[in-house]
Amino acid sequence: MMKKFFKWFGITLGAIILMVALAAIILPRIYSEKIRVDIEKEIDRKIDADVSFSEVHLRLWKHFPNLTFALSDLLIKGRGEFEHDTLAAVKETRMAVNLWKLISKREVELRRIHLVDPEINVYVLKDGKANYNISKTIDTTSTASSQQPSSLKIAIDKISIGHGKITYNDW
Repeated sequence: MMKKFFKWFGITLGAIILMVALAAIILPRIYSEKIRVDIEKEIDRKIDADVSFSEVHLRLWKHFPNLTFALSDLLIKGRGEFEHDTLAAVKETRMAVNLWKLISKREVELRRIHLVDPEINVYVLKDGKANYNISKTIDTTSTASSQQPSSLKIAIDKISIGHGKITYNDW
């Protein structure tokens, strides 16, 4: 009787672990295009610069229990006076978000940022204008109903840069 119970328990536990592992591999591939579109929309809404990237990767096991998403070949170019300047060119940008808060509260809590082979160029002109000031200004005249509160919470434990180059020019 006990032998039969342990056999069923082992088979059930093995099946659950296999299903979770398959879901962790398959679901990120299914949702990566939707996430890419959402990221592009949010960048366009908040950033006043030309931002591009080639791929989005989702990884569950890299920093478990955090979900890691990576942007390959991230390029941020300025606009206006900084149109011909590259603010950042990063081979890979990895960001870890708290998986449990993402699932339960539908909020994104950013935990870690890792930049692989970044080339960051910071310029400040004589009049004080800086190329890193790329966030769009908030329109305070619009109604409160049209503004959506951000679900992004910053709780960064670690920021790391691997093999980077940072240039700072202040004229």
